[in-house]
Amino acid sequence: MDKLSNRQETFLTLWGPVLESWHPLHIRYPKGELIYQAGGYAAGVYLISGGVVSEVIPNQKRRKYPPVEILGPGDILGVEVFLGNEEEIHLCQTRAITDTEVFFFERKEFLNLLEGEDELYHYCLHCLSDRFFKAREWGYMHCSSSIDERVCRIILDLAEKDGETQDNGRVIIPPAIRQTILSRLLGISGSKVNRAMSSLPKLSSSERGIEVFPEELRLWLTAKVKPS
Repeated sequence: MDKLSNRQETFLTLWGPVLESWHPLHIRYPKGELIYQAGGYAAGVYLISGGVVSEVIPNQKRRKYPPVEILGPGDILGVEVFLGNEEEIHLCQTRAITDTEVFFFERKEFLNLLEGEDELYHYCLHCLSDRFFKAREWGYMHCSSSIDERVCRIILDLAEKDGETQDNGRVIIPPAIRQTILSRLLGISGSKVNRAMSSLPKLSSSERGIEVFPEELRLWLTAKVKPS
């Protein structure tokens, strides 16, 4: 039996009343579509309600560059509005990894919303702080981690963002996330992704998607990176 994750429950509890009261624009992006480009005008904030999104900082010297973040339901795109950026431009390039749905709030509208919703304000502050530290982890991961560790971390992130939690602790990552997507996100070949996945504990693939036990992966990762 499937059950809601903590992330999904928080989304419904916190954002449900806001969406009913403010009626933001509902937008759908098909898999692979660019949501906004780095350097483009930051018109407002996008609240992800479904799907998975990657944010990258383009590098003209490299054709492939790893994501700064992977984001899912309940996450906010367009955080530049919090920075008091006078130029009002996006600092990252954002693209839909899977079919994605968002609610769009115009910049001024969203800032007005936060002024009247203390709980929402503190939630956004907490999320931004969490994303700051995770972005640092991503940078460290791509500089010093093995391929097995990198694949493990990105699968854990995807399980948290868009996985379906089962009663036995298993999480199923939707079938839209396949080896080809992992390969593209990590900038490595599909064969290397497959070898890494085969080395991870209690991980399997089926028609339902990638099936994992996050706690087992965390224990494996802890043992892998534990100083000798």
